[in-house]
Amino acid sequence: MRPYSPEPHSDVLTASQADAVDWALKRQQGPWTEIEEKAFRAWLADNPDNQSAMAQCEAVNATLQNVQAEQLAGLRAQLLIDKSRLNLSSPPKTKLKPLQIAAMASLPVLLTAALSAAWYQFWPVEQHQFQTAVGEIKKVKLGDGTQVTLDTNTQLEVQYTRARRTVEISRGQARFDVHRDPSRPFAVTVPQARVQVLGTVFDIRWTPDHSGIEGPVITVKQGHVAVEHLINDNWASFNNYAHRTELIPVQQLALDAKGKTIELRNLQASALPEWTSHRITVVNTRLDELLAELNRYSTIPWRLGDQELASLKVSASFDVRNKRAIAEVLNQALPLKVIQQNQQQLLVRK
Repeated sequence: MRPYSPEPHSDVLTASQADAVDWALKRQQGPWTEIEEKAFRAWLADNPDNQSAMAQCEAVNATLQNVQAEQLAGLRAQLLIDKSRLNLSSPPKTKLKPLQIAAMASLPVLLTAALSAAWYQFWPVEQHQFQTAVGEIKKVKLGDGTQVTLDTNTQLEVQYTRARRTVEISRGQARFDVHRDPSRPFAVTVPQARVQVLGTVFDIRWTPDHSGIEGPVITVKQGHVAVEHLINDNWASFNNYAHRTELIPVQQLALDAKGKTIELRNLQASALPEWTSHRITVVNTRLDELLAELNRYSTIPWRLGDQELASLKVSASFDVRNKRAIAEVLNQALPLKVIQQNQQQLLVRK
């Protein structure tokens, strides 16, 4: 997660910047044909300056996309001041095209002095990196009072600006008890989705290396969240997400590796995840899936000595720190025994 860092602006557009604005307008206004896509790709490949200019357009659009109405009004006011200072009698470095001329009243926000206003609003004022080891659960309190609980083997980055609060999860699972602040929306992102909240308690899990779970799982305990998901393959859109799903308390949304909905479930309150108390509860769950979950919390792995045991079903609640108690429950509930062998917990038939 890198801070937004615009380059110093100038009062006139370079040739590449002017072309980038033109391309951006065409994509937004449509239609966007295959011929235009090929021409656009050729333009990008023609000159590194073209790529840089297009990246500038995208960065500013992405930054300003979620700006609150009041903040956007402030930026527009700053634009009027900046425009009054421009030397309009000076010819531009490149001839503007008709479509650009029509749009210049609003598009200076892309590459003129409005960048400095956006920079002020979106430059980080608080940044943290947190991570936990295997088996560790950690609670942290952020500067605004938001509480974050990190599950085992979790890594995330926090970035607060004057305009918004964002968290990016690299791996693992975390619970967020978000301090309400309507002036600074709170968002948590994983590669496939973005969860938008004001004040609520929810879990988001992204463990792509975990058996059976390819995409993120979002569970709401209190409040309300909006999940933007399913990456948009249409590069012409500045919105990276094609769908929005709203969740209320005791609902859980599971997505696949591409952000597509697998399941939207209404849970019982008793079925909400208990991992913050070092407990996991399973109901009619395959044994191999249970062991995969237990292994997230243990440096001494649980293994099957007989693959035919994998399909056995388990319903129980476990304290992941107590291996002896886990072994006793499995010994009593299933036709197997747990033995310690070669630095692992091995499950074999009785």
